[in-house]
Amino acid sequence: PRSFVFAPGERVLRPYLLSSLFPQLPRRSRASFRITLIIGAIVLVGLAVLKLSTAEMTVAALGMPLLFVLYLCACVGGRSIPRTSLVVAAALGAALGAGWELVTDQLVARSYTVPISTGLALQDLVSRMIKFTFLLGLMMVPALVLRVWPSRTRKSLHGFAIGALGALAFTAAVTMARLTPQFTSGLVAHDRPVQGLLVQAGLIGMTVPVTVAATGGIAGILLWFRHPSGGAAAGHPGRVRLVLALLVAGALLAQSGLGPFDVTRRFWPGLTEVWILVIHLAITLLVLVALRIALQITMLHEAHDPVDEAASLTCAQCGRVVAEMVFCSECGAAMVASDRPSRRPSTDWVVSRWVTAMGAIVLVLSAIEFTLTPTTSNYLCPPDCGRPLSSLPFENNPRFTAAGGEFSVGYPGSSAYRVVTEATRVTATWTAGDGGVMQFFSEPAAGRSPRDIAKATVKKSYPDATVAYEIPNAMVGYQPGYGEIGDYWPQNPSARSSRIRILVMVAVKDDLALIASAEGPFREFGPDSGPGHPSGANLQIAEDMGRYVNSFTWPGDPPR
Repeated sequence: PRSFVFAPGERVLRPYLLSSLFPQLPRRSRASFRITLIIGAIVLVGLAVLKLSTAEMTVAALGMPLLFVLYLCACVGGRSIPRTSLVVAAALGAALGAGWELVTDQLVARSYTVPISTGLALQDLVSRMIKFTFLLGLMMVPALVLRVWPSRTRKSLHGFAIGALGALAFTAAVTMARLTPQFTSGLVAHDRPVQGLLVQAGLIGMTVPVTVAATGGIAGILLWFRHPSGGAAAGHPGRVRLVLALLVAGALLAQSGLGPFDVTRRFWPGLTEVWILVIHLAITLLVLVALRIALQITMLHEAHDPVDEAASLTCAQCGRVVAEMVFCSECGAAMVASDRPSRRPSTDWVVSRWVTAMGAIVLVLSAIEFTLTPTTSNYLCPPDCGRPLSSLPFENNPRFTAAGGEFSVGYPGSSAYRVVTEATRVTATWTAGDGGVMQFFSEPAAGRSPRDIAKATVKKSYPDATVAYEIPNAMVGYQPGYGEIGDYWPQNPSARSSRIRILVMVAVKDDLALIASAEGPFREFGPDSGPGHPSGANLQIAEDMGRYVNSFTWPGDPPR
């Protein structure tokens, strides 16, 4: 049938959100959930415009999971499924999510900085896809555990609810754990562009929770599917399970590709964060269609409980009194989608409870953030005049020479760096401290100014980066040039919220541009960190970069 069994007025292959994620919701009760979703979207947009980053992330991370819990409480799922099972699914999902973030904290922190070099992006891509696939597998653990948990009933809709709830709890815990660095950065994210915050709200508040809930729901349906023990339908269970398994695999594969998207996007220069959101939305719609197909074939082929055709019931979809059967004789909706004790759930309280709960959580976390945010350091000179950087001479540093002899440059020889050389590029990845990447490379100037080259270099890999400030008299190889420092916030739901600082310096001589770049986590320098005095660099690896920038030489330059 083309009509969706939980909403006869809708086609199966059309990704309607409410009837897909809340299949047991009666038609007349959908208005309350629709209004709640609209209110949530308005709140997210408002918080993004006001640059209240922590409040926005909190609503985005917890809004959809809270709405799903209200759905379970309002409808039959929360009453027909043992409450213990739901609590265990949510608690296990949240514990696994928080544990994953705790264990991989340093790993994720290191993954912020993906160097501009496409070669290193290729090296990083495979490992991060494997890690993200394992992360997705952890989301399915609550459904697997509850499948072997003793239970009175085994219905596919119960599996859907448990799988979706466990996945939502896991994702919410991971997101909230990755939000913790922002609790000391202030209530208002003055430096973040509004567009980036809006994209973040769309990713974390809509595409991610909907996709993981749908994927977890399909996995739960697969685990809980029961086939008839006799009759003509008994020959279908193998095929149904195969289709369900393929739908789960397809959903996981799609998400695995989106997980390390901040790496894969390097192969499409100029791909902005708006396009990232569009791609995520497209994948979300496809996963929703997969969920609807899973629900449809399950209801058509699952073993249903016996019904008393002499009894009459009011259909939750069309509102007509019909004989109790598997499907409504008037509209065709699945009558078993609602359990007998709860055919008329009242959901008028959904909006008020969602708003009250989210408001209370945001207020509490905002108060904690306000308390933990350190006061701005005031510098008085004297005595807080700082001191110049001091270090031992580096005459014995290893030196890189381009394959064609276009330039040479010194690079770190310390074991704290992992160095990779290419024909016209040397890349040093710092494995200590905050981490980060330095690169020294060349490219033809083609008549361009150092400023144009620097901006093109940043835009190629970070099209959404914002300029923090310019260095108009930057020296590269003792040649006057141009420098630029920018900021970038990765739009990757699988990575911890972070601000990336980018430093690019360029000088041109004989139409050959020599470029030095550094990128790593933002760190505000102060009396106890950095060079000891206020610095606009705010990038730990930049303290070491200065030792090598002026070691650049063009052909004919004296040795350095």
